[in-house]
Amino acid sequence: MKRFLIFFGVFAVFSPLFAVETVWITDPKTGKQAEVAKDRILVKYKDNISQTRKLALRGSSSFGTIKAIPDLNIDVLRVDSSSLVSSLIHFQSQSEVEFAEPDYVLQFYASRPNDTYASLQYGNDKISLYDAWDKLSGARTVKVADIDDGFDYNHEDFGGGFRCSTCTFYDGYDFGDNDSDPIGSAPVSAHGTQVCGIIAAISNNNQGVAGVSHGLVQILGVKVSDDATGTLLNSNVALGINYAVSQGVQVINLSLGSAFPSSSEKAAIDRALAANITVVAAAGNSGNSVPVSYPAAFPGVIAVGASDSNDAVTSFSQSGPEIALVAPGKATYTTYPGNTYQDPDGTSFASPYTAGVAALILSIRPSLTPSQVKSILTNSADDLYGAGFDTLSGYGRLNASRALSTLPRGEPPEDISVPTPNPFVVGVGGRVTFRVPAQLGGTAVASKVFSSGGHLIRTLSGNEWDGKNDEGNTVASGVYFYELETTAGKSRNKVFLVR
Repeated sequence: MKRFLIFFGVFAVFSPLFAVETVWITDPKTGKQAEVAKDRILVKYKDNISQTRKLALRGSSSFGTIKAIPDLNIDVLRVDSSSLVSSLIHFQSQSEVEFAEPDYVLQFYASRPNDTYASLQYGNDKISLYDAWDKLSGARTVKVADIDDGFDYNHEDFGGGFRCSTCTFYDGYDFGDNDSDPIGSAPVSAHGTQVCGIIAAISNNNQGVAGVSHGLVQILGVKVSDDATGTLLNSNVALGINYAVSQGVQVINLSLGSAFPSSSEKAAIDRALAANITVVAAAGNSGNSVPVSYPAAFPGVIAVGASDSNDAVTSFSQSGPEIALVAPGKATYTTYPGNTYQDPDGTSFASPYTAGVAALILSIRPSLTPSQVKSILTNSADDLYGAGFDTLSGYGRLNASRALSTLPRGEPPEDISVPTPNPFVVGVGGRVTFRVPAQLGGTAVASKVFSSGGHLIRTLSGNEWDGKNDEGNTVASGVYFYELETTAGKSRNKVFLVR
């Protein structure tokens, strides 16, 4: 067997995060710095090497066996911490040894973001958000409406824009001032900016904070207070909810409320629930002895209380039998108007944590009903005050990772759009229709057609294509990829075009 002379360098001596001491060496396989256990190596022998011969190969050195991996014919041998390098070289030089290597230290791949203030977002860690992100394979974009006081959509952590393909805020309306721009004016618009930062601030962009959605949520900003006074009227809230339903969102967040059960507000919420929209609302901030406010207390709504960094329910969080669960709502670091950041308190900020996780659930299983989403959230919550339900914390504190882990098992249904006809013969078929998959549902909103090289050649307002590019010219024969967007999500496939 071909041999190589290997040079190791030791660069550190101890890591308190592990049960064994570790060192850093130059990995012989990659040439990169690798953290390894300093007192053990792995040795794989060639086939048919007897135990007597294995012991003889250890030479005069005292190598103790820590454990064996018998099916692989590998021994984990204890070595003196000062002789890791020489022990590896010793075994690598033996012709009866297939390989000898250090015991590498591995890591769990939780996707911790690089956002500047992510370390201040204790809530993300409390709900195991970064572990949840690793469970989002195959996820679709989800539309979330926030009914609020205005939104600084120009904020750096929202992508800095409105009504564009890369914008966090894809659309919205101002019912407080009856116009199409929901931006509002600070400080009146601070609340909505803070709430939406928790849901959908851009993650891994080397600035600001990390929202729950990990890029999977688009926000419908629904402003329901007026700029002059910030007054929040029930009629505008009902209008806002009704508008969100008409826009085909999948989640509505309501970080607002009162002690009065408005019938018009309930009618709007009932319509949303009937449209298969999950509705999440803040329990209120008047104290543990005060009943849950409305709309959180309405049937079908997911009522959310607030917890703190110690997993205690905050003193301001309202309580009662309607509480579904609690989420971080104390010193929740988030976006604030003018490209700044603050750490406000309130159930207003626990609600968007929950709405964001509800959106992640629906990004994987878009067909789930509001009651199913609620059950997943409550069944996966971490108990705070004993097992089961209590009127202070509901079923416990939100856990995003467990929620995604407990989604209905089995392969998700195919959500692939089917083009008809396929192949598509230009001039004969007239147009090709990108059909909406039954499992995805919704109404076709727009389509994009890409060349086989990934270049966008046509943007469509519906789901029919005439074989032409945006300049009006018929494209060449070949395979084209398309993305179909419906009110429920997106689907992709390819079509073969023949001229």
